[in-house]
Amino acid sequence: MKSNNKLIRIMFVFMIAIVLLNLSVSVIYADAKDVNAHLYSNETNLVSGQEFDVILKFSDYKAIDKGLNAYKAKLVYDESVFEKVEQSNFSSLNNWEKLQYNADTGEFVAIKKSGSKSSEEVVKIRLKTKSDISDGKTTVKVNEIVTSEGKKDIFVNNEIISINLIGNKDNNPVEPTTPNNPIKPGTSENQVSSSNSGFVPSRVSE
Repeated sequence: MKSNNKLIRIMFVFMIAIVLLNLSVSVIYADAKDVNAHLYSNETNLVSGQEFDVILKFSDYKAIDKGLNAYKAKLVYDESVFEKVEQSNFSSLNNWEKLQYNADTGEFVAIKKSGSKSSEEVVKIRLKTKSDISDGKTTVKVNEIVTSEGKKDIFVNNEIISINLIGNKDNNPVEPTTPNNPIKPGTSENQVSSSNSGFVPSRVSE
């Protein structure tokens, strides 16, 4: 009898433990904060010397109460295809401000004092292709995105855009040829023609 009572108590404690575990997991998931990122462009086919914009957007907010007030990310692009990106190439959107960009590492940060509580575009980045690109493909990426409401970091998905490159059809233009008998300054075409024919015009008498 005692052994049965002991077994019942053990089962009871075990069931309580399972219930408490399920409750704690539910609380964790209910409190899990989440944000998605989207990167898109106004152009996906680029020619030499063309400017285009890429825009980073935060969306699908989950359990964001106070509002996102800061983020960090890293811009990755092919420096053999695009001209070097500088601080001036960045434009913060929707009241995100004080953006700082490190051209050596590609990292950039910004803040929003009022907090972001719903989907919105956060930054526009302008890039420009070099003048001597060739046909092919390239990518622009924004990686290592981290945002926060002020306490815990919220890690966001990496984003990438694929770009088609349309190179110059004639990157090596033919140099203009020099005529066999160029016209010298101060010489008329009639004089050149006469000289070529072996005829020397007679001196005009005064």
